[in-house]
Amino acid sequence: MGMTPAPLARVADPSELDQAKGPRARLRVTIPASWLEQDVSLQIQAPKLLRCTACGGGGCDQCGRSGALQAPAAQAERVLRVSLAARCKLPCAVRLAEPFPGSAIEQLLVQLEPGERASDNVCRVQRRAAQLVWRRQPIAPILLGLALMVMAVVIVMLVWR
Repeated sequence: MGMTPAPLARVADPSELDQAKGPRARLRVTIPASWLEQDVSLQIQAPKLLRCTACGGGGCDQCGRSGALQAPAAQAERVLRVSLAARCKLPCAVRLAEPFPGSAIEQLLVQLEPGERASDNVCRVQRRAAQLVWRRQPIAPILLGLALMVMAVVIVMLVWR
């Protein structure tokens, strides 16, 4: 009984995203252009309330006339990971489909703008090369004893044949 792995990402048809009618939010962040000298991964801590894209914060049916859409309450559930290629030019935007599983927000438009320093809710995450780590699991003493007994019986049977 293992855990079912969650998908890391999925590629969606942009025209399908354009036709979606669900709530869309917008998040504007600033990053230094120097971060894009090579491929980069960003970790973004989204706020609890995100501006509604449909009305720009003025209030509409999509956001219940509040101008904002609610992200998950738990801070850990509002962490976003965005990867950008070095060839990306600022300003740019990244559209995330279903950014918060189980949330009413169907799409999140992350607008990245150039600045002297990064927004307080953004940090650069080091990419690590994939490593295969072998870990030795302890064998229960009973299983080890049982395996040794089976091996002894097999050896005795082979020798006395």
